[in-house]
Amino acid sequence: MGKRRIYRQRGRAKNPKPVQAKPEPHKVVYRLDTPERRVSYFWFEVAKFCACGNPASLLEEVRDALAAMKIQPIDPDAHELLMLYWLDNVKLTEHGGGIYGSWLSPAGEDLLRDLQAINFDEDRDIPNSDYQPGETS
Repeated sequence: MGKRRIYRQRGRAKNPKPVQAKPEPHKVVYRLDTPERRVSYFWFEVAKFCACGNPASLLEEVRDALAAMKIQPIDPDAHELLMLYWLDNVKLTEHGGGIYGSWLSPAGEDLLRDLQAINFDEDRDIPNSDYQPGETS
C-alpha cells in the first residue's frame, strides 16, 4: 500500500501552473496590387534585404538572370554561380541534379513578369517606401 500512495503523490502537481494558450502569431496582410509592390515585398520579406545602396541595379541583374534562364541554362562564372545559388535559396528557381541546369519556379516566373513590367530607367526608387506591410488588399 505504501508504494501505491507514493505513486499517487508523485503523479500530482503540488502547485499546478495554469495552462496558457500560446499567443496567435501576428498575421500581416500585404497589399500586392502592383508589380512595384510585389517586387518590394519580395525584396524586403523574401530576400530580407534593406533599401540601402542601389537595389534597383541589383533587381535589374535578377531580372536579366531570370530572363536568361527562361531561355536556356547558363554557364556561370563565379558571380553568376552565386546568383544561381541565391535564386535557388529564395525559391525563384528549381534544379534537378545540379545547379547549372536550373529552371524558373512558378514564383520566379511571377517575379520575372513583375520585374519586366517596371521601367527601372524612370523609377529608380524600387524597392520603394510606398510598400507598406499591413495594408489590406
